[in-house]
Amino acid sequence: MRKNIFILLALFLTSSISFAWDEVDCSSIKNEIDILHTHYQPQGCWVGTNGQVKAFSVDFYDGRDYVWFDLQKIIAGNTVWGNDYAYQNIKKDNIEDLISRLSLGSNPNVESKSGSIKSSNNRLRYYYRSFETSDGKGVFGGNSINKLFYTFGFFTEDKSADLSEDFLSEILSSLKIPGVNQGQQSSIKLSGGLSSSSSIQDLTDAIVEQGTGNYGDDVNITIPNSNSESYTGQRTFMLNWENVGVMQGTLSFNEQERTGRIDFKLPNDNSTCFGTYALSEANGTWSFLCSNDSSATGSLQWNPSDNSIVGNGKDNKNNAVQVMVAGG
Repeated sequence: MRKNIFILLALFLTSSISFAWDEVDCSSIKNEIDILHTHYQPQGCWVGTNGQVKAFSVDFYDGRDYVWFDLQKIIAGNTVWGNDYAYQNIKKDNIEDLISRLSLGSNPNVESKSGSIKSSNNRLRYYYRSFETSDGKGVFGGNSINKLFYTFGFFTEDKSADLSEDFLSEILSSLKIPGVNQGQQSSIKLSGGLSSSSSIQDLTDAIVEQGTGNYGDDVNITIPNSNSESYTGQRTFMLNWENVGVMQGTLSFNEQERTGRIDFKLPNDNSTCFGTYALSEANGTWSFLCSNDSSATGSLQWNPSDNSIVGNGKDNKNNAVQVMVAGG
């Protein structure tokens, strides 16, 4: 998708203005435009000028989510952007054209009703429309502020993900627009659609797609076994934590008791986490606490036929947490 950004910049965002675009190092324009986020950090950056308007563009793609943020600033005379400029840019025809130019899928369905929200820090107003295509779903919008005009888009290939206004509001607060919003550091991530009934393969596919590899350190845990003899070995540990990410590690286990310890690190800020669990014949409980003051607790179900374990719970911010251990 990122290879089409030049087409977008030249033909869509500036349909009535001609720009000369140059790709630049993102660090060189971070004072002009930025996304202050631990995950959605700019990967590609461009600068465009035409004598009257100076424009900046950044984008991000992690294999599932595509984010783009553009800012145009009038630098000549006392001209300002028209009050309806933002609305004109989110007309259905324009968004359908955007979808085509960015190769975001076919058969676009753009909502007829537009929306309006404010960033969580109340610094930005955002007018937008939601859309869905054969490849995923997203939102696109922006606003004009005197001499400034910004647009922001978010597209995910996970159609079951929750692109809520609360999520968008938090992301908007991280957008840096000099003189309007200095940007508020954020770490919120789009929660995937993996449900409590997700399989080990579902989580493995998510990890492969996101390119996360072996997130976090190895996790030590004790897993029960129905045999009377002690059983030791390794199995795959997977953790799906809403707004944190999908993590994979190696579990070292030794069947001695139906209790165990979990130690791991978070991929987003390297915080250390410690937890315990206890199992009965088939059910149990788990909990952990992290050094960044996040915590979670929930229940476990053990399948003695293959020694697989599935756990579901909530963290202290009401985000869903799912733990899965493959049988062996």
